[in-house]
Amino acid sequence: MAADAAASFSRDINSIYLQDEWQITDSVMLTGGLRYDQYDSSDTPTYNPVFEQRYGFDNTKSFDGLDLLQPRLGVSWELPTSRFGTTQLNAGYGVFGGGDPTVHFANAYQNFGGAIGSGNEGSAPCTDADLQVTAGGQFTGLPDCIRTAAAASANANTGSVAAVDPDFDLPSNQRWSIGMNHLMSSGIGFFDGWEIQADYIFTDPPFGGNIMYSELNFMYEAWLKVFTNNKQEAIINDAQKKGLSDYQRLMEQCFSEFYRILKPKRWMTVEFHNSLNSVWNSIQEVMMRAGFVVADVRTLDKQQGTFKQVTTTTAVKQDLIITAYKPSEYFIEFFHKNKGSKNVVWEFIRQHLAQLPIFSESKSALEILPERQNRLPN
Repeated sequence: MAADAAASFSRDINSIYLQDEWQITDSVMLTGGLRYDQYDSSDTPTYNPVFEQRYGFDNTKSFDGLDLLQPRLGVSWELPTSRFGTTQLNAGYGVFGGGDPTVHFANAYQNFGGAIGSGNEGSAPCTDADLQVTAGGQFTGLPDCIRTAAAASANANTGSVAAVDPDFDLPSNQRWSIGMNHLMSSGIGFFDGWEIQADYIFTDPPFGGNIMYSELNFMYEAWLKVFTNNKQEAIINDAQKKGLSDYQRLMEQCFSEFYRILKPKRWMTVEFHNSLNSVWNSIQEVMMRAGFVVADVRTLDKQQGTFKQVTTTTAVKQDLIITAYKPSEYFIEFFHKNKGSKNVVWEFIRQHLAQLPIFSESKSALEILPERQNRLPN
């Protein structure tokens, strides 16, 4: 038992989903659905009697018996068509699961209080001869008395225990949504062709080949009999015959559209997560090709790690937050008219400094950046 520190377990997830639509009137559509998830597992964390004596409950809580009921309801209302186009109002409510709770249970299987022990000369009945660990200048190994003390410490079941609350429920959240879609048109053509531009864009794009979005959704789509057209899905996927160049091409199309609708001198934030330099370089390249200027790159610590992040040393622990802006119309025109001139460099520096903040956050307090202040006259 003293050497049994592996988190070894299995669980089955049983899910069922039902959905239907009701045409209440010619203009009102009601959609209702119900999903049920239930977990089965015959594996439990190793029982620690010392833990139960201390706290009054045992440490063997497992996946078995966990379940979650998730109702969803949506309504759409087609408003009467006006001379300015058609409008649809949408509202919805639903309960959604927080994902597979493996990260909550893995430590319970691994840290049950009897897997890890410690031993030293103070806790072990070692003689001076036992503690002679060199011979001819070579290390002869850990003394048996220390090994015995460490094993006894582990078998005493007094180590750290990562028990799960016996009343643990599957994570879930409630989501409310309301929205409006309007298709602009006019009989005189005045409003035709109008488009909406954005003051700010936040995007969390696909992370290369990390997540197979449409394929992971296939089971639910099979129930709904509606399937994603993944030809334009921006991922790296051997089955779809999409390599790094395909991913880069599709992402460039996305960022070019971001650039088109974003107003000049406005900002975009990109959250990104990938451990491969090739994928990370692709994102940087498509942003620059689209025309964006990267102003800042920082890390986002989500505090709560995934199971892979917790158990794998090579997993990326944090997301990157890339902040970029669209250059001013004046600079874009100046750049094209003065290519190759050193004046373009100075104009870029002036524009870039004008975009950057004059304050920075340090230890939850605002801090003035001296180099960003106006200089005193000579």
